Amino acid sequence: MKKTRLSGKPLHDTWIVLLIGVTVFGVITSRGLVISFGCIGMIVAFISLVWDKVCLQNLTYYRKLSTKRAFVGEKIDINLSVENKKPLPLPKVFISDELPSGLKLQKSQPLFEINHQIIDNRFFIRKSFSLGWYQKIFWNYSVICTKRGIYNLGPANIEVHEPLGFLQSKTKHHAKDSIVIYPKLIAIEKLESHSKRPLGESIKGMKLLNDYSRPYSVRDYEIGDPVKTIDWKSTAKTTKLKVKTYEPSISDIFIVAVATETTSPHWAAHSPQKLERVVSTAASVAWLAFKRKLQLGILTNDLPLPKNNPLIVSPSKDKHNIDFALKALAGIKAYSVEPLEDRLMKCSRNIPKGCTLSIITSHLSKNLMLTAHHLSSTGYNVIVINTGDEYKDQIPKRINLYQINDFLDSNYSEAI
Repeated sequence: MKKTRLSGKPLHDTWIVLLIGVTVFGVITSRGLVISFGCIGMIVAFISLVWDKVCLQNLTYYRKLSTKRAFVGEKIDINLSVENKKPLPLPKVFISDELPSGLKLQKSQPLFEINHQIIDNRFFIRKSFSLGWYQKIFWNYSVICTKRGIYNLGPANIEVHEPLGFLQSKTKHHAKDSIVIYPKLIAIEKLESHSKRPLGESIKGMKLLNDYSRPYSVRDYEIGDPVKTIDWKSTAKTTKLKVKTYEPSISDIFIVAVATETTSPHWAAHSPQKLERVVSTAASVAWLAFKRKLQLGILTNDLPLPKNNPLIVSPSKDKHNIDFALKALAGIKAYSVEPLEDRLMKCSRNIPKGCTLSIITSHLSKNLMLTAHHLSSTGYNVIVINTGDEYKDQIPKRINLYQINDFLDSNYSEAI
């Protein structure tokens, strides 16, 4: 930890100069009382300097969170401790910890003085106390998650005052705790009770049929394999019967495509309220897909297109994939690099045919609907969920369009 001298140091230096002057004056005038006063003052000043050099040594600060993952509206308990590991008491200690604006200090916590000054969307809590030698103190507080996002808690500023008030020393505890606040979930399952299925038709229990137009790989022949699947070229090379495998025409891969634009053109000013409804809907659909044991993937247009993988979360049934998906949605920014329809066309070559594309938007443009129709006609199961105003133009065939603006008006306040 780096120590920094504060404004008390110039004052301390001024006192030393004065005390030296008093001592010299006493020597010149042969006044013993003045000499004694000056010497005692310089001894006290020297002790203050030594104290200032060691006061921050072996002083440790710990921060522990009850969880580093939470949904909007949930509570996080934060436990703090400070330990003085030396035989030097610290009568005046002040700690100031930075909190992001996405967290709100829970009420009825009189131990903390709250600094309401917001700098870069952060505010501060402050506590003062004293520490004896080899003493460790604990305290805790709770915060409510109010806004989705990925935040850092900290750093903490520790300030120690010298007993006589001449000097102040400050150090910064640079360790930060990352907190992910997931988007608010809505009761999207209620849609299915009204004959609407935001995940499309359930594939549970349905046989995955091979699409013989899309060979996938080659494997050894097994009893019961159809003769038409034998790969005669591979068989001739290996002298063992080989058969071709094919991509299924029905896939359990489910891609949530999130449109971050809320108006046209895509780079125009965004509506934070509309974007939050889109992100919450996307998180709720992703959560439902995870519960249905589908291979969940996430695609958005708020970041430049990566070269290695256009999906910010690759499809997988891994139990940790929902965490990756919710974290990705928590970090969505309020801008668009390009229209979602352009991003979908660029990424479609990396998305296997037969999977379900769930497009979630608050601004359903004609170009996006045409892109959805094109993808649907080329082998994708396309679902469009519109959280904004009703789409007025003619809906292309083979598109499952759900207008859920009214549903959100009545259910957005309900958290799962």
